Amino acid sequence: MANPQASVMVANSVAMEVGTNNIVIMGAFDGLQSSVYPARTTFYAVAKLWGMSGKDNACTLKLVDSSNDQVVAEAGEHKFTSNGPTDIHTAISLFQNVSLPKSGTYEARAYVGDKVIGAYPITAGSAAGAKPQA
Repeated sequence: MANPQASVMVANSVAMEVGTNNIVIMGAFDGLQSSVYPARTTFYAVAKLWGMSGKDNACTLKLVDSSNDQVVAEAGEHKFTSNGPTDIHTAISLFQNVSLPKSGTYEARAYVGDKVIGAYPITAGSAAGAKPQA
């Protein structure tokens, strides 16, 4: 594993096209609104991974509160074999019924071990009529 890197994004839906195996990402977003917190949400995190080689590569996708680095939700580990650092792999995880404790900035992060190799910010804002946080 020379220099693992990732490009990360979040979306409402992800599908694989029959015949071409292309990944179709629908409803990409970088923010959400809620009138009350904690708020619940469901989304997919998609990471394109490169810079790794060998048999025992693994990546974990996590949702982290940027203000305090606390993990809010974590997806299962993605394991794969890479033939070299230019091989590109895709990790897709469903984050279902995730509780966001407060408004603020969160990040969908790709990890190799404890190292963050890519991140995508998500702003959780307060919609009109939002109730104050406890």
